Amino acid sequence: MSSDWDPRREGSTEFKRRLEREGGGRWDSFVALKSRLRVGGMSFRDADDRARRDYPPLEVPELPSTTGSLISLDEFGLISGNARDQIEWVFNNVDVLEAQPETAPSPGAWSLLLRLRANAKLLEEFYKGPYLKIIPSRSELDRQARFSDDGRAVLDTIEKVRRISEEARIG
Repeated sequence: MSSDWDPRREGSTEFKRRLEREGGGRWDSFVALKSRLRVGGMSFRDADDRARRDYPPLEVPELPSTTGSLISLDEFGLISGNARDQIEWVFNNVDVLEAQPETAPSPGAWSLLLRLRANAKLLEEFYKGPYLKIIPSRSELDRQARFSDDGRAVLDTIEKVRRISEEARIG
């Protein structure tokens, strides 16, 4: 926590946005604490001031240094796939021990994977942001299903024609 942080300097809207952005239920926890203080007899202003002191800005963890862990492009295969494919690769390899630079679709995907493994907050943001955006919505899945053709209709028609032809030959 920064030693010069003063909870009274942060406006209510700014304070709420920060707690929501920091995640982990910090805003809801703040509201619950403030309510308990109010029920305990504190004025609205005193309860707000007291509760705010328990919610200073979170320290932003530093990203792991890449110095010394840089690798040559020779370690990578051909860059493959679009951004969606790369995000899916990262998602599928976060906990895979055998993931290696040569299996990554791009140097960027490998770099992202390393950073997500090293930082739980970044991993949480990855699941809430880029990964969530590539998951098709229900309406998209329904739209895709309408246009998918697994060939059953054609096979059924062929079977009917075969049966009719067989019946015509026999009878």
